[in-house]
Amino acid sequence: MDTEHQALNRREAAARLGVAVVTVDRLVAKGELPHFKVGKCIRFTAQDISEFIVHHTRPARVELQTAA
Repeated sequence: MDTEHQALNRREAAARLGVAVVTVDRLVAKGELPHFKVGKCIRFTAQDISEFIVHHTRPARVELQTAA
């Protein structure tokens, strides 16, 4: 199975993001973290988690100062 399209549960998604499961639940409730449901279970694709990280990564202050 392609690992980028692997379905992750809440705990696995939280581990990849380095946050608590409750934080994943909050991001889902706010509509900020892409997800899908299988029955009553919330699932995430590894690709969506990776894209979330890329889109929410901020440059370091050092990079900001040299860019200015």
